[in-house]
Amino acid sequence: MMEYQGYIAEVEYDDIVKLYAGWVVNSGSSSIVIFETDNEGELERVFQEAIDEYLTWCAEDGVEPIKPQIPAANGGPTNMTLHENVENAIKHGRSVIRQHRYDLNEATTRYAIIDPILTALGWKLDDPNQCRFEEWRDRKGQEYSGQIDYCLYKNGKPLIVIEAKSLSKNMNEFSEENQLKRYNVNPDLWVLTNGSHWYFYKNRKDFGAYRFPDINIEYETVADDDKKSGREATIEEMAEMLIKELSYRRL
Repeated sequence: MMEYQGYIAEVEYDDIVKLYAGWVVNSGSSSIVIFETDNEGELERVFQEAIDEYLTWCAEDGVEPIKPQIPAANGGPTNMTLHENVENAIKHGRSVIRQHRYDLNEATTRYAIIDPILTALGWKLDDPNQCRFEEWRDRKGQEYSGQIDYCLYKNGKPLIVIEAKSLSKNMNEFSEENQLKRYNVNPDLWVLTNGSHWYFYKNRKDFGAYRFPDINIEYETVADDDKKSGREATIEEMAEMLIKELSYRRL
């Protein structure tokens, strides 16, 4: 294990390809740096260069880098609070959104924006007991069918269904009726998001009518009641709303 500028990396040796491969392990769901070399003695230098290149790229593109999550002294959870983790994920997502508003497909939107936010909220996306990707939940007799982008579980129960869209998509083009109601599942919460807009629905009757809170990370606005127009919101307020609706601990 190596550390540089707060980032911690683990390394494994692949005997088949004869390479040392390393990756950052304390940057949430996004392994921001992956590096490799065939020379064990070069690992430290290659790791540091990879971190420097990542930080330089962020500075040049105006993207806020993902901050390292530093383990607590007792080896327990990171010393960042839940709110700090979510606020940092929002800041990072906002930076990505403002730089790549019209050129991210759905897969990159999920990896670069949605996944880090869900991870900051306490969800282990690599644990099938908590998260299932592309889970098939077809409803008999429905014209539309498909796979759920994210189905979040707790204690064996599907609590949250998330339908993700690419950042470049206009969210007004989508019908909640077609996007969410087609699935044969009854979670406690439905979410429709393109990484920037986050729409929340408490039950099927809300589709097409009520969606609140309605959070817009790019423009820093929220609508926390049935008013059509949003109000300005701080990063802290948006984080609190996401924690209230989506935090693993609070559900």
